[in-house]
Amino acid sequence: MRRLTIATGAAAIAAALAGTTLPAAADPLDPPAHGRLLSGSGHAQSAIDGEGGVHTVRLGTVSEWAGGAALTTAYRPASGAFTRTGTHDDEYADVGDIGTGYGSYAVMAWKHNPGGGPIAEVRAKVKGSGGWGETVTIGTGKTAKIWVDTNPRGDAVVTWLLSGGVLQSAVRPRGGTWTSHATPASIGAGGLVAEPVMADDGTAFVTWYDADTPAGGTVRRSRYLPGSGWNGSWDLVNNPPGTPKTLATAFDSNRRQTIAVGPHVYRQAGATGKFAKAFTIAHAVRVAVDATGQRTAVAWIADDRGRLNVGTRRWRDGWRPATRVWTKDMSKLPACARHQLSVDTAISQQGRRYVAWSTGFDGPCAKKPQLTDVAAVDGVGKVLARRHLQTTEAALQDRLTVDVGTKGPVAVTVSGWDDSVSHDDGHYHVVYALTR
Repeated sequence: MRRLTIATGAAAIAAALAGTTLPAAADPLDPPAHGRLLSGSGHAQSAIDGEGGVHTVRLGTVSEWAGGAALTTAYRPASGAFTRTGTHDDEYADVGDIGTGYGSYAVMAWKHNPGGGPIAEVRAKVKGSGGWGETVTIGTGKTAKIWVDTNPRGDAVVTWLLSGGVLQSAVRPRGGTWTSHATPASIGAGGLVAEPVMADDGTAFVTWYDADTPAGGTVRRSRYLPGSGWNGSWDLVNNPPGTPKTLATAFDSNRRQTIAVGPHVYRQAGATGKFAKAFTIAHAVRVAVDATGQRTAVAWIADDRGRLNVGTRRWRDGWRPATRVWTKDMSKLPACARHQLSVDTAISQQGRRYVAWSTGFDGPCAKKPQLTDVAAVDGVGKVLARRHLQTTEAALQDRLTVDVGTKGPVAVTVSGWDDSVSHDDGHYHVVYALTR
């Protein structure tokens, strides 16, 4: 239940908003985040549950925990410290994701790749009040990527992409069993997949970009209906300009979809309406929606002739003007100092946008710390607070996410690559849990 939750009906909106009002003087990122709250080596993903707790699943060697390479989980309650909650797979675990729902409920999925062979199992686990349950295999094949999403009541969808461009998914209703995996689509070469979306009523959506024609490609969507399964696909956006390298999406409470394909942002006119281009940004765009579905936000980081700009826009009955969150002139640095630019955004019920970004090295191309920051922006575009999160890792980042909980903190998860002697396998991750 990260960025892409659809809330429907007055009761759902009221329940999501209950107990979330912040004091007028509250610092949205308090206390300042100068220390890492959870660190180690290996890639990580995090999500915030309905009680404000932060769930983290991570892969690889974990420096502060005993044992070799494995898939492990940790949990931090809304107020407290991270503790280990289990080891779930051995050294053959690989790429994974995690989603959360009501209470301390969570779902994770990952790839199990024995001996590094080409065929892998897609495995999943569910965490309820009694802890993590049994591992279930929900698919097999040459799996490249895995995504998870849940709704507030605990329905879950896992989507994975097989080598060769075959997109598959499995769905689990709360308290039920996983469906046999289905094939929503075969995707043309160079296709992109957005994170799946699980709506409140158990309907699931998967959106992808299919590079299927010499002239360009098509953004398409498939839908899972409880009781009847996946039912076909629909063309949403035909031939978006350029060759997209990223795809992100969100739905509001009326099931109007916002799509960011590369630098172009499209918005749907109603649940069954056509898509129109809203605007174009100079760099890849991330999309977020609040848990009531009333507000949508986009964020980006653009390199404009050596000047890096982090910006955001929001939708509520129309797109609001862009807000510049951060800017820095790096034109005097060599090009290799500006790489692995990464940005992500989340939006709270109060309309605050939380934007996290990474901007490459802050100096010539030696082993210098990579910069990671997070900012809170209010509903009228004012930057309320900005925190510098990381100053000690000399690394290339390849994954950064931000999540904001209904009752709990903002979580920023950074994963990347470090070839220094401080990490055994070259990978590292850092998870920050910042109270709001």
